[in-house]
Amino acid sequence: MKNLIVLISVALAIAGCKSNPGSQSTAVQSASAASLSGQWFQKGKPTSLIVAPDSRHVTITNPDGTQLSGSMKDHDIVISSLGKRGMIRGKVSDGGRRISWSNGVEWTR
Repeated sequence: MKNLIVLISVALAIAGCKSNPGSQSTAVQSASAASLSGQWFQKGKPTSLIVAPDSRHVTITNPDGTQLSGSMKDHDIVISSLGKRGMIRGKVSDGGRRISWSNGVEWTR
């Protein structure tokens, strides 16, 4: 009887994952985005990227200490809070170890 309950629980869990494939991919994306949070380096100088729990909002800190807010979708980052300087885009690559910014700056881990 105990084994039957375990088997039913496992079957229901698997069925739940299959019935809503979007929820599984969201969890994978969230884990991937969350792993990008932390310290980065720009030419040896420390920077940081903080990804909010929703995996859509980010805060970056430049080497000079300036903090800027933006958004993230998949592995594309958009920082739109640059005022007169407009916006900057970042592309995460190299297995999450590099961010290439549209202004030519590279962040690495």
